[in-house]
Amino acid sequence: MEKKQGIAFLVGMMVVIGGLIWWGLAEEGMKETFDQSVTTYFYGEECPHCRDVRKFLDENKVEEKFSFVKREVWHDSANASLMREAASACALQSDEVAVPFVFSEGKCLVGTPKVIEFFKQKAGI
Repeated sequence: MEKKQGIAFLVGMMVVIGGLIWWGLAEEGMKETFDQSVTTYFYGEECPHCRDVRKFLDENKVEEKFSFVKREVWHDSANASLMREAASACALQSDEVAVPFVFSEGKCLVGTPKVIEFFKQKAGI
């Protein structure tokens, strides 16, 4: 009887450990890599400068005129990691990176004036 319980315990532990390993590998495979071919706008939800950009985008219906991806970075660590990858592609130092931030065609734009000017040009405003 004890032998059966011991075997059942070992099998159960193997299933649990195997499940944890599989889950960890699945998580690793789900990590997104930064797609440099897509224009990406990085912002922080509570960032006042980002609110100015959002207001500009909304008032001018920029998303209807120009396609880009928006990624919130203050509450989403995966998006923050993607922003670091984008900044790295532009050889920016960490003290040069802030939101609002746009990555497009291999270039990085940081700060409200540069970001709004970029969207004006792309949207034909």
